[in-house]
Amino acid sequence: MSSVSIKISDLKSLILSSPQPLLIKNQLSNWTPLHWSLPVWFKLLEFSGNNSAVFRCGENTCSKEPHWESKCCYKNHLIEQFLHHVEEMSTNQWMYFDYKHVAECLVEEVIEQVQSPWELVGFPERTLRDTTLWIGSKGAHTPCHYDTYGCNLVAQVIGRKQWILFPPSDPGIVATQTRVPYEESSVYSGVNFVCGKRMQESSVSSSTPYIITLEPGDILLVPHRWWHYVEHLSTGLSLNTWIPLNDKKVTSSVTEKRVHCLSG
Repeated sequence: MSSVSIKISDLKSLILSSPQPLLIKNQLSNWTPLHWSLPVWFKLLEFSGNNSAVFRCGENTCSKEPHWESKCCYKNHLIEQFLHHVEEMSTNQWMYFDYKHVAECLVEEVIEQVQSPWELVGFPERTLRDTTLWIGSKGAHTPCHYDTYGCNLVAQVIGRKQWILFPPSDPGIVATQTRVPYEESSVYSGVNFVCGKRMQESSVSSSTPYIITLEPGDILLVPHRWWHYVEHLSTGLSLNTWIPLNDKKVTSSVTEKRVHCLSG
């Protein structure tokens, strides 16, 4: 892992051209919302009705298949009671307020007045309106998949989150590809990454993935079509935005097996 310093003015071109993940450490250290607690964030979220939000709930078990989103349990909870529910859950249970568009759940005043985190990596045109919010308890996760569009920028705000990434050409992960469930924007792996036994039994066992732990203030670039499994190591909050790419400039073949770490 290499560590270098780089100017914000140079980050945009680096992000758009990088064929491999980029970990930008502490880039958000001076970004005001980084210092907000979860209760503060909850006060800034607004919903219709009684201010309840829909959480995807599940249990981490060694099932044969991943915990597909369509087969998870969905429950309505008051957003401010999230931490209370987390304290009452067993160690293998989790809750996820995931893939929520900031423009639909954050108060308008914050959207208008707060600086976008993407401005700090060279994308001032990407505002909070172009941002997605993820709040989860320990163990909350998204099944391994790749996105069919753009590249993914992730900002870790609260807690720690582990990313397991594979390049598009990795034969071990490619062999596990499934189109069930079918989504136009995502292609999934059929391996249950929650269960080490299932991973060892699959072709993924021959792969050498990139394993990255995001901490508050970090920004991660997930390049176009890179496979990724994401899991909360602690209760936390993160943001992301997808950056459109010119397909002619997208490089799918990756040969260099290391992650660049940029110190902010």
